[in-house]
Parts: sequence; C-alpha cells; structure tokens
Amino acid sequence: MRRLLAVCALLVSNSALAGIADPPPVGTIHLYSMLGVAGFTSSKIQTYFACTATSPSAQLVGVQFYDENGNEVGNATTTQRTLGPGQTAIWSTGPSDGPSYVTQFLNLQNFGGTARILSTSSNLICSAFVASTDPSHPIPAYMQELLIVSKAKQKGQ
Repeated sequence: MRRLLAVCALLVSNSALAGIADPPPVGTIHLYSMLGVAGFTSSKIQTYFACTATSPSAQLVGVQFYDENGNEVGNATTTQRTLGPGQTAIWSTGPSDGPSYVTQFLNLQNFGGTARILSTSSNLICSAFVASTDPSHPIPAYMQELLIVSKAKQKGQ
C-alpha cells in the first residue's frame, strides 16, 4: 500500500511540472518567463523577444513557447542563437518585415500562451513586447511591453 501511495505521489508531483515549469534542457539555464505571448497573423500582432549578451564570452540563447495547456510549441534548440559579448538578437512569433536580425522561428496563427528564455550563461538581459506588424505602417500602431519574471517565480511589484 505504501509503495502504491509513493508511486501516486510521484505521478502527481511530476504532472504538476508542466510546460514553463519543466526543467530546462541539460546545459541551459531558465532565466526568464513571459506570459501574454501572442501570435495572430490575421490581425498582424506578434510577440518579440530582444536579448543582449553581457557575458565576456559567447553564449547560446533560445526561446521556448507553451500553449494555454502547457504544451511545448517552440523548441529552444531550433531557435537558439550564439551571441558574442555585447551582441543582441530579436526573436518573433511570426512574420516580420523588420530588420534582418529578427529571427522568425514560429509562424503561429491564433496563438496565446507563455514563453521562457534559456541560455548557457546567466549574463543576459532581455525584454519582450507585443506589437502590430503591418508593413504599410513602419511605426507599430500597437505596442505593449510584457512583464518578464525571473524563471517561473513572480515577486511583488
């Protein structure tokens, strides 16, 4: 009976770790989490993540997306970029007519969920925002900064 209870407790505790709370891939650090991530191609709304390396050596940086059910949608391995000291990269949830250094890694339509930024170094500063992406308007008609929390824990503001 005790063994059955231990197995049930293990299954419940493992199922509590879903999506953004999952352990990061080996060799990476979960630095930041964002909620309110959106990718709506039809309304030309995308989410952007900008990160700058502050490490004295190169590091790998990637973004993982999770849908509203906690299922992984984006894979940090396929989105990873190598950033040298002081280098910046920008990731987007979908099509962008912006600069060539924007790395479009997912073409999400009608997506809403969360994301996390992973790196091989903790020396990284990042921001995230949702913006309209209409190519006929060079200045976004809409832009909203997203709250970035450390790992999966939010502290009072």
